[in-house]
Amino acid sequence: MKNKDLSLKKIPPNNAEAEKSVLGCILLDNSSIIKIIGTIIPSDFYYSCNAKIFSTMLDMFDNNAVIDLVTLTEEIQKNGDVESIGGTKYLMDLMEFTPTATIIVHHAKIIKEKSTLRKLIAISTQINIEGHQEKTDAKELLLKTESLLSELTEKEIKSDFQSTQDLIPDCFKMVEHIYEQKGALTGLTTGFSDIDELTSGLQKSDMVVIAARPSVGKTSFGLNMACNIAIKQNIPVAIFSIETSKQQLTLRMLCSEARVSSHALKRGYLKETDWPKLTLAAGSLAQAPIYIDDTAGISPMEMRAKLKQLIAKQPNLGLVVIDYLQLMSSGIKKENRQQEITYISSSAKAMAREFDVPFIAICQLNRSVEKRSPPIPMLSDLRESGSIEQDSDVVAFLYRKDYGKQDQDNKTSVTEFIIGKQRNGPTGKVKLVFNKAFTRFEEMAPEWVEDQSQNKGDWQDGNY
Repeated sequence: MKNKDLSLKKIPPNNAEAEKSVLGCILLDNSSIIKIIGTIIPSDFYYSCNAKIFSTMLDMFDNNAVIDLVTLTEEIQKNGDVESIGGTKYLMDLMEFTPTATIIVHHAKIIKEKSTLRKLIAISTQINIEGHQEKTDAKELLLKTESLLSELTEKEIKSDFQSTQDLIPDCFKMVEHIYEQKGALTGLTTGFSDIDELTSGLQKSDMVVIAARPSVGKTSFGLNMACNIAIKQNIPVAIFSIETSKQQLTLRMLCSEARVSSHALKRGYLKETDWPKLTLAAGSLAQAPIYIDDTAGISPMEMRAKLKQLIAKQPNLGLVVIDYLQLMSSGIKKENRQQEITYISSSAKAMAREFDVPFIAICQLNRSVEKRSPPIPMLSDLRESGSIEQDSDVVAFLYRKDYGKQDQDNKTSVTEFIIGKQRNGPTGKVKLVFNKAFTRFEEMAPEWVEDQSQNKGDWQDGNY
């Protein structure tokens, strides 16, 4: 116990000489502060007197004031902090301590290194205490540890500016690659050629919002794209099904791939010809790299942790589908639901960038769309928060003219895929055919329409 107590009393990592050196450099050459802005902040200093001095220097720099012994002393005196920093003598010592201002960057990095170590120690101490208290369950504590470390990483590890001179060679390689492909997609194919034509495919790190009112087919559309990518291209797909159980979701994909009536299957009225279709589709789905998580009310923190675990096993993850975004919980206290959605939306976009994969976020539209005639969706109809529109790279709506009509004879419906926003491309719309019995979207090809009319008896059974 004595050894443990002794270790806890150790002075946290710090370097007093580096802190003095950085402050002295700025006093010797005011312009040197520019080299370290963004590298260190006042709280990175271990000694409070040095933190106060650096904070005052930053304020003076922001106000375009000259930073020398006289002006700095006067500024600190305004706040009554001269004695707390060791008086004017300490400021004079700083100048004498520093031989040259050229070492400021190196010493600033030392300060940052020690600060990061102290923060890591603080996190480990906090987790250690909470672990011993046993007031928090292990899973929650693991997620909290993950979140704290992730937050620290994002704050401490930042990318630097790059000049266009450095960036142009890579851009030219990209241009040459696109030119050589002659119109080929730059992203993942959705399985719908007209949509791919508008979007150039699903782009890495993009957040693509698919929004509609209930029962228009937004979940089916998301699943169709997921299956197109996983089955036809053998690219791993992660699906977060917050509304539907993983068993129900798999059943929907099975019926869609087999082109078997989901309603007939649920009622047990399968035809003899349905069994071979189901068997073949089951084989394809079993081999497809599709991974489903149906945690209800999952938080961005939990989602990120689960994705990191999946990517450890499947490093080539190509797509993430969230069904649907507004059913997620923030996992942290917010004043209202709008603030929660704002946090959830920005977190989803951040994960898309972090994991460098496209995120399809299925969203619910609010009721205001139904008050218009015709009720064609608009960006303002996104439910609960405008931040979803702001964070997304692509916003697309699904719209059916027959929405809300109880026309049981109409087993297929023309559905418009409307791109209302595309950050790096055009807006526009594509017409698709939605087969309600199979919960499957198809492209509007004459061959498809003719084939469906000839096989009407295969999908007409039941009320959907």
